[in-house]
Amino acid sequence: MARSTETAVFNIKRWVVDQCHPDVSVALAADIDRYSRLYTACDALETFAGYRPDDDEDDEDLFAELADRRRLLADRLAAANLDRYLDDAPAGLYLAIPYLDRCSDLQALWLVNKTSEPVDFLGRSTSGIAAYESSLCCGDGELVVLPHEPECDDDTQLEPGERIVIGEYSISFDGDCATTHRLILATDGYAQEWVSVVPRLAGYLLQGSAHGIHPLQRTDRGALM
Repeated sequence: MARSTETAVFNIKRWVVDQCHPDVSVALAADIDRYSRLYTACDALETFAGYRPDDDEDDEDLFAELADRRRLLADRLAAANLDRYLDDAPAGLYLAIPYLDRCSDLQALWLVNKTSEPVDFLGRSTSGIAAYESSLCCGDGELVVLPHEPECDDDTQLEPGERIVIGEYSISFDGDCATTHRLILATDGYAQEWVSVVPRLAGYLLQGSAHGIHPLQRTDRGALM
């Protein structure tokens, strides 16, 4: 039993280290060790729960406490990973979402400016063309941005190297499918639509090498401000 538990913890730790930026693996080695132990313990309790009567809730508080500790560690590691991988990302505009298995369901959706120029964030739409059409009016060369979600103030400016939270990403809901994110950004006095498609599970499912960092691409829809 002890040997099988040790092996399980080792396998989880090896998997987590593979997911982490090398700097994070060193700086947060103690957190990775704790996360691996808690992950294994929670898995064992989840398995044990299948052999208990439905009305036996004596140990639910214990499992909840362990699961909460695992979740907090996952959030900490996910945030640290995103920070370091963003440092390594080339110049550009990005959407970025932290993730590690068993992290909190709601994660920040970051807009990141890694260009050399300031960028104004004017609005967003998260559900593809239909939602985009309902939030924008385009015609005769004009682009009118209607009120957007309340996470950010109107005309929020990002200086080079800055980032802001423009919404939340639900790992369980948004992560169940690919989502198209359409933003209105202004550079050099020109407002333009920028688009990024985030694959399932914030991209970590099929595009793990992206580490939750998704480039924004400009479209041909825009207008002078």
